[in-house]
Amino acid sequence: MDTAIIGMHSLSGVWLQARCHQESAQHTLVDAEITTIALTAARFFAATSEPLRRCSSSSAT
Repeated sequence: MDTAIIGMHSLSGVWLQARCHQESAQHTLVDAEITTIALTAARFFAATSEPLRRCSSSSAT
């Protein structure tokens, strides 16, 4: 899991550099770190959020 997260962070940084992305002057996290957080959540925690989505959508009706 650690290797996958490090790989995602590296790829995010390279991708943002290739797009000539400019960091905000008021940032507390590097934009590659924010992208890594989103990718990690989608990759490793999507399966655990699916039952929650089903529960919340059925109770909303």
